[in-house]
Amino acid sequence: MTKVTILDTLETSGDFFLSEAHEKQYHKGIRKYHVNRKLISILEHCDKERAPKYWDTWHCQSVLLQEGTKLTGSLCRKRWCTQCSRVKTAELVHAFKPTLERGNDWHLVTLTAPTVSKRQLKSELDKRTKAFRFIVHERLRKVHKVKFNGIRKTECTYNEREDKYHPHFHLLVEGANVSHLIRDEWVRYWDTASVKAQDVRKIGTTEKDLMEVFKYATKETTSEGVQYSGDVLDTIYKHLEGRRIFQTYGNIKRAVPEPDEEQTESVGVDWIPNDVAIYEYDCATKDWINEYGYRLINLNLHYEKKDQEP
Repeated sequence: MTKVTILDTLETSGDFFLSEAHEKQYHKGIRKYHVNRKLISILEHCDKERAPKYWDTWHCQSVLLQEGTKLTGSLCRKRWCTQCSRVKTAELVHAFKPTLERGNDWHLVTLTAPTVSKRQLKSELDKRTKAFRFIVHERLRKVHKVKFNGIRKTECTYNEREDKYHPHFHLLVEGANVSHLIRDEWVRYWDTASVKAQDVRKIGTTEKDLMEVFKYATKETTSEGVQYSGDVLDTIYKHLEGRRIFQTYGNIKRAVPEPDEEQTESVGVDWIPNDVAIYEYDCATKDWINEYGYRLINLNLHYEKKDQEP
């Protein structure tokens, strides 16, 4: 049986946190640890030309500046960075939510086609993007005389059993009729695509609903929760890089400008004394440590204090 550590227990317990901000910073430390492990695997397989981009993520949030009650760190803004993906998702939800709330008939549509090999991935992404553009401009607009208001999101997952990739689209579409029409036109265009493999469902505009729609991170694990290999992850990131992951259409395109991307992130710190200090991330402790050896999260110390309480 695997030994359960203090940090493992804290994954599901809030007993040892001194504040909500303290708990959030702890989870950031855990996420950064897993991102760094992922990067090691990717760097073993990627081309030398791509390595500097992954090293940017290694350094993302690796140094934090404390100024009184504020912590600030730089953001790499890379798609494969878990922390930056969370920031991007929040930016998108904040930007689009007011406009989407004015509608009341939104549907989440998933468009798929058969999986493809690594060698076919680039050309298939191009073909499927071209096919969707044809459906919107030639079929919906010119033939059916309907307007598509919504958002297209491009994703790619991996089938480990078949060693194949699955590029597909998630759409946020206004109107049930347009949603089903897009699905039918997609199946009509791709004679190898099954109607049953496509999905159309009504969705709300709560923050939880939109977090799922605008989730920016790429799925990086199998259905059993095992992380994809570094080669698979690099393949997905390489073929999605440079493509517009989110594309807006109709009224949404006109109403919502592209949100700004912040290059730094500042958060409140209320569980340590006010100070001016620099903390550097340490994978061994999953924590940030300053020049005097003090840890930012310091869960072991808090654990000891809890142990000593009467």
